[in-house]
Amino acid sequence: MKPLSFAELLATSSVHIPKLNLGDEIKGKVISFNSSEVVFDIGAKAEGIVNKKDLTDQQLDKLKIEDTMTLYVLSVDNDSGQIMLSPYKKVAMQAGRGIGKGSHENLRKWQKLIQASQQGSKLGGRVIEVNKGGLIIEVDSIRGFLPFSQLGFKTVESLGGKELNSLIGENLLLKVLEVDMDNHRLIFSGRDHPDETMLKELSKFSLGQRVKGKVLAVTPLGIFVKVGDVEGLILGFEVSWEKIDDLTQVFKVGDEIEGVVSAIDNDFGRINISLRKMQEDPFEQVVKNYMVDDVVKGTVVEVLSNGTRVMLEEGIEGFIPVEKIERGGEYTPGQSTNFLVDEIDMTKRRVNLAPFLTSTKGLLYK
Repeated sequence: MKPLSFAELLATSSVHIPKLNLGDEIKGKVISFNSSEVVFDIGAKAEGIVNKKDLTDQQLDKLKIEDTMTLYVLSVDNDSGQIMLSPYKKVAMQAGRGIGKGSHENLRKWQKLIQASQQGSKLGGRVIEVNKGGLIIEVDSIRGFLPFSQLGFKTVESLGGKELNSLIGENLLLKVLEVDMDNHRLIFSGRDHPDETMLKELSKFSLGQRVKGKVLAVTPLGIFVKVGDVEGLILGFEVSWEKIDDLTQVFKVGDEIEGVVSAIDNDFGRINISLRKMQEDPFEQVVKNYMVDDVVKGTVVEVLSNGTRVMLEEGIEGFIPVEKIERGGEYTPGQSTNFLVDEIDMTKRRVNLAPFLTSTKGLLYK
């Protein structure tokens, strides 16, 4: 009797062999381990393989023969005829959509980033650019972003008076704060959670306390300052009551400054400092010239969805809420006209306005 072929054996077999596609979710049972891989029985025509590098140390320590695990199909047929699997759904979904098709190495790089994010472990990344928001970082040819707010204090100190651009080409040890392959979004952090020693140092400060410090770096976000052994940050809006477009024109590395503690941030391990709270607010003096129901002249600066911004004079901004503006009475940028003072908002440092309209009978109304 002629022996049956493998195809004929499959045809007569009652065992269902599933057809697998990239990105499919499956259950796998551990059948063996080797030096670099974990082999799973997935009920298919071939074994499923997971690279040990794709599993956390904790997962590997707990995993035993016959343990089951939820996995995702990364490749339906590698060079050895095996099925490559991933413990990460997003990685497999990318493969299923053809993103990075033909480049499993690229998917593995993203998988490494996802694993680092989940474990809270650090990766080395090279600074390739400095822009207004932070640093562009490259890890294994994948680019991500390190916001200035997540810049580690030790990195800032290491500048030693140099400009931020001097970090280009440097390698930094970073945590993966956010990873989103779908949108190719990768956010890093260079900060560590403050230890007990740092928390003890922070406890020595109180809100409103006057402090002196030395400028370590000036960024678009604000000014990094060293106060004793503690990091201080002066956000841009806390520098002055008036807007300063370029902080580097006013402050230099090494400058000694004095301000007041506006916040104690135990999560970030630093104090926030305000310079403007040591200055007299010019708004409080100028606004004394404005009274509710006064008729004032102003120029429309910007039309927003919630209202219209108006410049009344230097340092005094007016605002008309959208609900105060009747249909057909909308304003246009650059328009100069009269308004009614409706309220003095000391919190937002602006004069709330209402339209000044004259009816055919010469009556005024809001």
